[in-house]
Amino acid sequence: MLTSLVLAPILAAGVWAVLQQLEVESIWKAIAAGLAAVLPLLVSEMRAWLDRRGRREQRFAECFRFWTPGGPRVRDLSDPVALGVTPAAAVNDAAEQVAEAGIPPPYVRRTADTALDRALESAPFVVLIGDSKAGKSRSVFEALHRHFAERILLAPASKASFPALLELGVPLPAVMWLDELDQYLGTVGLSVHMLERLLDWGSGALTLVGTMRARRYARLQEYEDDTMPERMVLQRAAVIKMELRLDADERTRVVEQGADPRIAAALMQLDRYGLAEYLAASPALLDRWLTGRSVEVCPVGAAIVQTAVDWRRAGCYQPIPVAVLEHLYSLYLDHPVLTHRKAEAFTEGLAWATNRIFATAALLQETPAGYVAFDYLVDYVEHQDPSHFRIADQMWQSALEATANSPEALNVAAAAYDADRQDVEERALRQAVAAEGR
Repeated sequence: MLTSLVLAPILAAGVWAVLQQLEVESIWKAIAAGLAAVLPLLVSEMRAWLDRRGRREQRFAECFRFWTPGGPRVRDLSDPVALGVTPAAAVNDAAEQVAEAGIPPPYVRRTADTALDRALESAPFVVLIGDSKAGKSRSVFEALHRHFAERILLAPASKASFPALLELGVPLPAVMWLDELDQYLGTVGLSVHMLERLLDWGSGALTLVGTMRARRYARLQEYEDDTMPERMVLQRAAVIKMELRLDADERTRVVEQGADPRIAAALMQLDRYGLAEYLAASPALLDRWLTGRSVEVCPVGAAIVQTAVDWRRAGCYQPIPVAVLEHLYSLYLDHPVLTHRKAEAFTEGLAWATNRIFATAALLQETPAGYVAFDYLVDYVEHQDPSHFRIADQMWQSALEATANSPEALNVAAAAYDADRQDVEERALRQAVAAEGR
């Protein structure tokens, strides 16, 4: 394309000089001949430029969720659920009608939003931490619209998206959305080196905003090794804490939004639960899972859920494949009998686990690559006595096999460290080193 722009004036000058020497009759012949010579070059240059642009846009679409030609703006994404916010429970008929209309619950400003706003005004890297279903994702969603509505939104699809961003470049200013930040951390993903390169490249026009569960953040801070890649990245962040339960000012603001039937239902439960916790039907889902372990309910379904929970606890952030789920679920049966191991029992149990309650969330979410456990359940298990929820040896083995040729083995190593499984940690570290050497 640049070649054509450079050649065009030269060709024009040459053509004009020739025209001065020609009879009028010959002018059109000269023009036709000149066009015949130049046009194929221009068409070829245009096609090559369009091909390059198409390949670049395709790479962006592969590396970043929600990508549209030229990049999606924050204001273009008006649905908080698309960015990871759990849909609000339809606990009664009125709530169901509002939910079916696709209207999210009104946002109740949180006390932590004040600190979050200040951080976003001055810091290039901000992380909001809190318990599962504390309302982190919704708060960040609202903050992005307050501060960066016109910016390009970057939502990485995987750790591989970070080097791709530097390779391809992107229109600035932009904001990067890192929900559940820990899944992106590591030497291959968002390392300190990569963070510094991104911020230097962005030159103040790139802001990274992430969320992280409080327990995971606390565990990273407990490591004695200050050079641990994940910990070094978090040391560069402005960290804001969000509480699960509402304070007095927040409760006053909830009352002001009581016209919404979902908020009205939550008002009566705020002494027991957080607002976002209740809106996401988290307590009901937890009760469904724990009750499901009974032989009279759905022990196979409960075991399937436990398998997916432990898959995540073992450091596997990708969905658990259905084949792995079917292979391992029997390990988690409290009182296994022969009928529990039959194919139809697994099918029925999986249907129970993926059944949505209150038209909002299920114990397991189905994706094209497999199944993902409701993160509130993972948080619940990690707060219990470890001796009651030990990760089975076969699960560790499956996690190692799933990350055998991938730097994602570092996540398994970190999980094994948390679980005091030094043998698994060492194997996972060797796999991660081998993967990076390829």
